[in-house]
Amino acid sequence: MRAAVGYLIAGCVVVAIAVLVTCFYIVKWQLNWYNRFEAHARRPKVGVSDAYEDLRTGDVLYSIAYIRHPAISAASDSLYSHVGVIVRSEDFPEGSPFRTEPPTVYYAESTRRAAYAPDPARPGSDLRLPDGVTLSPLLSRMSTFQGSWFLSAVRPDPSAAQVASIVERVAATQGTPYPRTGPLLLESLTGLAVSRDFHCFEYAAYLLEGAGLISGVSQSGVNASVRLLCELSSWSPRYEEPVQLVYDLGWGGMPPRGGPRR
Repeated sequence: MRAAVGYLIAGCVVVAIAVLVTCFYIVKWQLNWYNRFEAHARRPKVGVSDAYEDLRTGDVLYSIAYIRHPAISAASDSLYSHVGVIVRSEDFPEGSPFRTEPPTVYYAESTRRAAYAPDPARPGSDLRLPDGVTLSPLLSRMSTFQGSWFLSAVRPDPSAAQVASIVERVAATQGTPYPRTGPLLLESLTGLAVSRDFHCFEYAAYLLEGAGLISGVSQSGVNASVRLLCELSSWSPRYEEPVQLVYDLGWGGMPPRGGPRR
């Protein structure tokens, strides 16, 4: 009987220690998350109304959703939950359905049917982007997004050949699906790119590598793609430190008179 009680007490002590250790690491992770959030919040800010005309095909635009994405944060040690690439409509060739007049700044991305606005026809539901690779007008995308945006500008401006490579890949990949959970887990475990579909970080790497702006990322698997792109400005001489890009054109995406058009 005493032995059983002793074992029970020992088991309780082990469980208590495990709980305390787990709580310690949860609190530590939360504090690290807060510190990273504060560091991002202190980055220089620029309004999209000022930056719009200076945005270039090949600029990288990260986002942090107010609904947190702990899996990506844990993989990258960053708060960035999503990434895409800026593409200007005038860089598409004549006759392309993506070439508009007046010119439009697009956001090329891959999403898993991301919610972008409340659905007015169905209270409590959201309007969602298509699954996979999409090309959205940047101002429309920013106007309804519940979170923050961070711009890493490419400098110097990409060459005509580099721009042509990006727009060609963007046009050719429209509708490519977002990878399913199984292939993503396999990539995470093996460190290899096993799917032909695109996670958002893999898609951005695919566009930039095709243009020769970066190298050695897209075939490294999703975890490495996330980490490397989140740290892009620290290892690529072509990309500047991110600044916070603030949507300052009013609610609903309507620019002020004289401001940039969609």
